[in-house]
Amino acid sequence: MKPYFIIFFLLPFYASAQQCNYTLSGRVLDISTQEPLGYSSVQIEGTTFGDKTDDNGFFEIKNICAGEVHLLVSHIGCEPKRIFIRVKKDTTFTIYLPHHSSFLHQIDVQGKSIYEEEGHVISEKELNQQSGNSLGNIASNVSGVSTLKTGAGISKPIIHGLYGKRIQLINNDIAQQSQSWGNDHAPEIDPFAADNITVIKGVYGIEYGGNTIGGALKMNSIPISDDPHLHGKALYSYATNNGLQLLATRFEKKSKYFKWRAGMALQQGGDYRAPNYYLSNTAFKQGSAFLQLEKQWSEKLKSDFHYSYFANSLGILRGAHAGNLTDLENAIDATQPAFTDAKREYDIDAPRQNVQHHLFKTHFAYQLSDDVQLHLVYGLQQNNRKEFDIRRGGRTKIPSLGLKLAAQDAKFYYHKLTEERTTKIGVQYQYQSNTNDAGTGILPLQPDYQLHDVGVYFIHSIALNEHAEFSIGARQDIRNIDARLIRDFKVEPVVTTNYNSSLSLGLDYDWTKKVATHINLSSVRRGPEVNELYSVGLHQGVASIEEGNRNLKSEWGTKAIITEHLKVGKKLQAEFSLYYQYIQNYIYLQPQPDFRLTIRGAFPLFIYEQTDASLTGLDATIKYHFTDRLSFLSKAAFIHGQDLTYNIPLIYMPSNNLYASLQYELADISLKNIRLSGTTISINGNYVVRQNRLLASQDFMPAPDAYFLLGARVETTINLGEQQFYLSVQAQNLLNTSYRNYLNRLRYFADDTGRNITLRIMWKF
Repeated sequence: MKPYFIIFFLLPFYASAQQCNYTLSGRVLDISTQEPLGYSSVQIEGTTFGDKTDDNGFFEIKNICAGEVHLLVSHIGCEPKRIFIRVKKDTTFTIYLPHHSSFLHQIDVQGKSIYEEEGHVISEKELNQQSGNSLGNIASNVSGVSTLKTGAGISKPIIHGLYGKRIQLINNDIAQQSQSWGNDHAPEIDPFAADNITVIKGVYGIEYGGNTIGGALKMNSIPISDDPHLHGKALYSYATNNGLQLLATRFEKKSKYFKWRAGMALQQGGDYRAPNYYLSNTAFKQGSAFLQLEKQWSEKLKSDFHYSYFANSLGILRGAHAGNLTDLENAIDATQPAFTDAKREYDIDAPRQNVQHHLFKTHFAYQLSDDVQLHLVYGLQQNNRKEFDIRRGGRTKIPSLGLKLAAQDAKFYYHKLTEERTTKIGVQYQYQSNTNDAGTGILPLQPDYQLHDVGVYFIHSIALNEHAEFSIGARQDIRNIDARLIRDFKVEPVVTTNYNSSLSLGLDYDWTKKVATHINLSSVRRGPEVNELYSVGLHQGVASIEEGNRNLKSEWGTKAIITEHLKVGKKLQAEFSLYYQYIQNYIYLQPQPDFRLTIRGAFPLFIYEQTDASLTGLDATIKYHFTDRLSFLSKAAFIHGQDLTYNIPLIYMPSNNLYASLQYELADISLKNIRLSGTTISINGNYVVRQNRLLASQDFMPAPDAYFLLGARVETTINLGEQQFYLSVQAQNLLNTSYRNYLNRLRYFADDTGRNITLRIMWKF
């Protein structure tokens, strides 16, 4: 991905005998449109030296002394960027800022004309604004992305109606391998460790796996700067709804032998609160840490190393577990759960989950020639999951489910990048080994298994002319699953082999500088996952019994997307994306009409089934600038899922929704060495339509009513010398509306969360 700024060239001038007569000059441009950003502020930190860009984005700062300086660059609607420069002569450079990050745009690579990835980019500024939220909730701010939830604290992303294993999560160029087969298994990733997140829906998703039928979410880390000074940020956040407190830090520096970046985050919250009662046993604790190293061994060889650790312990809504069929029926019909406390509790009792995840990654890049690089990436992951149920005889502390997943990922690829084209050819091997804890005393929900996946892929983009670019990607995977099922207390070995194939075509055409079209056609074949084939028993996290189907066939999805980008003058930007996807043998969980009573209680029953299905949708994003400081943003997502085999609605489709916000940015205020910048006041509303496309026979209860959520945010950045302090207050569900989300698996038992006000304080240095 192109960095936020690129120094194009240095212009040497005759060196003066004086040490403070150098000039810094250049231009500030929009990273996505290449248009000048007039009235940007370019300030030397800790001094009064600075300039405002003119209408064409040019700036000039004179009488600069030789030495090391930090430039702080800011513009209305952009996150300030710090640039380190050693001043030895008059210097001219170009700075790029991500001005329209809420829109689908293509990102230039290394200043060239061929694009590396396409997708919505969730910027660092947006991540800071959403700190403390889960990856799924953050990604849902992108039009066309929603969330599948289990209660208030667990969510996973849905892209264009598809979720689960169909969505590939990429953590520092490694496919995240974890026990993510359930709706209650949120990604074991801390978004605070990423510099930005890309939602990939096109050709370049092929690189990351053969089962990426729905798209990919990629957590990106930008290269560590060459700044020899220690920089970083520290964040504290507090949320009123569940008393959540978050403390996170990040540091980076270029040392003598290598560049490094490290960080950690700790957070703890008590029981969430619905508008009228507490959601008992929804407290959680979470911790994460990461270390990143970069080394330039020679002019041609460089490497980087990444390690991350994630751990959490979280409770599952106590009211979702019933002891008998009558209690279960009463719980579903009740207006509030049977188990509620009079106050917030921070204890985490059964039912609960404990998860730990380790990820190691090393990457070597060798510059074979000016245009060609060879890359070798190796990843090692360990995921441990324990689930605890309410058990008799003092066995509650013994896990009812214990799983250990060890995974390895090796990838080698050839990358050629020129002015007119880019080519990637790669081979990848993935291995998983899943082992159950034999001491639970309960037959495992998931079997022991070993998985081997070998894939080869090819991606090529070419600029047809100054207006058009064509991309093609293809991938073939052979996946072998060797499972050990336990049936009638006997071990039954089962081996399945799937051939997953992907083909994707993309065309980008810039009609003018203000009108562009993106078209993508793709066909993906995905074999059923282990849980879809062999699940059997109580899935404690979602308080339901799930049964796999050994007769499932491979899914085969064909999808077409057309996206139109428009810009009308300097005030209006818009993006409209229309898509249609046909999936043969679509796999889904079907609720059964009868509940099932077991020795562990009474639970709803879900069975994996398949059908032919179609998904048709429209995503729209419109931004209008009334003035340079007052702007309006609107996003809408509409989706229509249809079961073609039985000609009925497709279950578990996101509700149509509309989001709108109005934002005003105040002028900067300077008082001696203190300057307030980026001060904004915004108000937003989110209207979610009732999911009317649902038959009474398809679910245990009707879809919940439509609802409207009101929110607001006030934020500012205090610049004190070389220090920056970001302050924000954000309100969600400001009216304390009682509602239930159709895609929340615990909506059968309780309302969603009520009013929440979050305070964030971040120190950047």
